[in-house]
Amino acid sequence: MAAALVRPSCTVTNDSSKFITPPIRRDGIQYNQIYYTRLHEMKDVSMKSAQRKWGSDTVFRNLKDLEPGLACVVIGTLFKEMSLRPSTIKQISDNQRLLPYPPKGKLSSSTDKIFLEDYSQRVILSNLSDNTALTTGMIVAVKGVQNADGNFEVSDYCLPGMPLKNDPLPSLNNDRYVAIVSGLMVGSDWSDQWAIQQLVDYLTGQLGGVHDNDMLSNIVKVIIAGNSIGSVQSNKSSDKVTEQHNSRIVIIIINDIEKVKYSAKNYCAHSIQSVEELDVTLSQLSSSVPVALMPGTYDPANKQLPQQPLHHCMFPKSAKYDNFKSVTNPYSCTIEGHKFIGTCGENIESMSCCTIGMDSLELLELTLMSSHVAPTAPDILCCYPFSNADPFIMDDCPHVYFAGNQPKFQSKLVTGDDGQKVLLICVPSFNSTHSLALINLRTLACTPLTFATTATRLIENKDTQNNIETENVLMTETISDIDDEDY
Repeated sequence: MAAALVRPSCTVTNDSSKFITPPIRRDGIQYNQIYYTRLHEMKDVSMKSAQRKWGSDTVFRNLKDLEPGLACVVIGTLFKEMSLRPSTIKQISDNQRLLPYPPKGKLSSSTDKIFLEDYSQRVILSNLSDNTALTTGMIVAVKGVQNADGNFEVSDYCLPGMPLKNDPLPSLNNDRYVAIVSGLMVGSDWSDQWAIQQLVDYLTGQLGGVHDNDMLSNIVKVIIAGNSIGSVQSNKSSDKVTEQHNSRIVIIIINDIEKVKYSAKNYCAHSIQSVEELDVTLSQLSSSVPVALMPGTYDPANKQLPQQPLHHCMFPKSAKYDNFKSVTNPYSCTIEGHKFIGTCGENIESMSCCTIGMDSLELLELTLMSSHVAPTAPDILCCYPFSNADPFIMDDCPHVYFAGNQPKFQSKLVTGDDGQKVLLICVPSFNSTHSLALINLRTLACTPLTFATTATRLIENKDTQNNIETENVLMTETISDIDDEDY
């Protein structure tokens, strides 16, 4: 039995209070209020960004004050009319001919119309280059002139840019690491429990050599970015259920044939088992290292963003440890003076449906340059109907900005016009890649750690059976191979 790791003390502050929704939703709140609030809070920032790009003598006008032929800059909220977006009203009006939904991620096309609206009206933006990289909900400053048709001919545009306020990186004498993992999918039929156990054993110092333990002992925080519980499929094979067992049955209609999607009784029984397995995993981690658990798409949490912390009663074993914290999605915190903000990936997934030709890292950078975590909320992405504030606005520039449950690991260090440095991280889904992201707070370097079972290694090396290695833990890149000067 390996000796327990001795970790240094670490200062962690939870800055996610703005993501806590009111306990009671007031009736009568409309979603348009969040757009007004967003424009009101970000207009000054957009104006400064426009003046930085086009000069301090830039002429700004409201949409209602536009005059044909007069060049100016207008600031407003984008609305993207996507012809490929499914519309129930359109389907019913077209003689009830139900057309198939477009493939996932194909809601946007080059023929989409872009509108700009402010407090008074909206106008069509014409001659807008690269409209496939814009989404509904973005606040933009648009430079151009109104033509005779009443449309606004665009000559250039700019986003608000990175948030201006960014505290200098704290100076650390020793390495301190933060591990971010997502998509454990505990309890699903396709989850790899052996790989998950390897992950736990490695982070708690039960696997690896002396060199590994020296590095692992300096991991001061583990963030689990959602989808910790796998989606559940019904065990029923028949199309009809004759006995309901006093439980609610959820039924969907497909071509006028009733088919049972799942029963609440079977679903709950499977979910309880998955939660119990996750609780055991989290308790093992929390006994050694501070853990922050974020809810995700497949987790038993509210669907609307911000997702609220999973209740501690679901994790009786983990809740005994002070190291265990259940947090919101999005999650904002400060670790040793480094400001973190991240999501479980819903914002990136929704933006990928509204853009063309952009990968996860580019979309993550686009949200940073928009100073907004979830521009597509509430149009594409469900969110709480906030009225007095938009909590997704980035008031302060983070040092680390991440999105979980992405197809592959990606990272990039970006620098703003005012010297802000932000590390962007696309955290891969552990269930499909067996990888996590490890950040060195001293250098702001990030590297993936990949775990592989013997069975996985056999599949990956089936063409070179004679060269199969047998160790259980693989690291795609060791920490010692990273040069500080590269960052």
